[in-house]
Amino acid sequence: MKQSTRALVERFQSLAGEFDSHLNQLETQAARSSAFELARVIQIHDELTSMMHHLRQSKFIDSDLLVDIEDRYFSCTAQMLARSNQTKRVLPFRKRYHRVWKQHFSLFIFTTELFAFSWIIGLYLGWTTPEYASLFLSQGLMEHILERNDWFDSLRFFPLFGGISIALNNIMVCIKVFFFSAFLALGGLLLLIFNGFNIGFIMTYCARNGFGDILTEFMVTHGILELTLIVASSFAGLIMAKEFFNRDFKSFTHRFSSATKEGLTIVVGIIPWMMLAAIFEAFVSPWQDFGFGSKVFIATTIAALFWIYTLAPTGGILNDERRINLTQFLKNRVLKTRAFDKSVS
Repeated sequence: MKQSTRALVERFQSLAGEFDSHLNQLETQAARSSAFELARVIQIHDELTSMMHHLRQSKFIDSDLLVDIEDRYFSCTAQMLARSNQTKRVLPFRKRYHRVWKQHFSLFIFTTELFAFSWIIGLYLGWTTPEYASLFLSQGLMEHILERNDWFDSLRFFPLFGGISIALNNIMVCIKVFFFSAFLALGGLLLLIFNGFNIGFIMTYCARNGFGDILTEFMVTHGILELTLIVASSFAGLIMAKEFFNRDFKSFTHRFSSATKEGLTIVVGIIPWMMLAAIFEAFVSPWQDFGFGSKVFIATTIAALFWIYTLAPTGGILNDERRINLTQFLKNRVLKTRAFDKSVS
């Protein structure tokens, strides 16, 4: 055997041993496999592929030895295939939640702008045309406002029951907005516009009738977070709804299924915050013991915590985004190996 061919065989065997070593490390690390180990395993496999191609073309290698080398190479490939099936792990929920927000944040900005626009229209009409209040507000609510009788007084007597009722109502509103948004985007958008308009109209109608200070003091603690979550639930539905407007109808089923999972990830992620907003609405908002400054501080704190939880990078997110797709890599390697076989034959 020629010396250069012998050196290539020895190098191949050495790399095959190194391949086994790195693959074993990945097995022991399980889901926490490092990107370096994965990259090194793939690099070695690529080198083994190239070496096998050169050995096949060599005229100075024994046929039995070549068969052994091919068996060793395909054994490495089989291990890679097995490993690729194991690496299809499910990301932790918060990483998926963070990723969906990051990917579709521009859509959330659009949803927020639409809500803000409808809220401003409500503010304007509530101040300039209060005579139309009966079209948008119930008779009971109008009487409470005109008599300056806060309708949330009952929360002071039954805060626990009231908090549970508020939490359930908020969650149902969130789910309704989500599913209505998913229906060609129209239902959710109409609900979003109505909610923004209604809140704006009530605020200025209350201000015109001397009830604005009482309403503001009640709403400030939970209102910022609660309104954010209502917008977020509509945003979650729009993630699905936008797929109706993609002209690639052949892939609609796959795209809509993927978008539904992403939207549900948002909904599940904000439900605990809905419950937290309900707790503050029942146990802090209606009470005069908390000064206005304290309520503002609480409101900004819980809102900041929500956005930190939502947008702050999670541990290892960059590694997850850069994780190499072993399945696709192996397909490429198989195609390359088949090309080698044809070139040799």
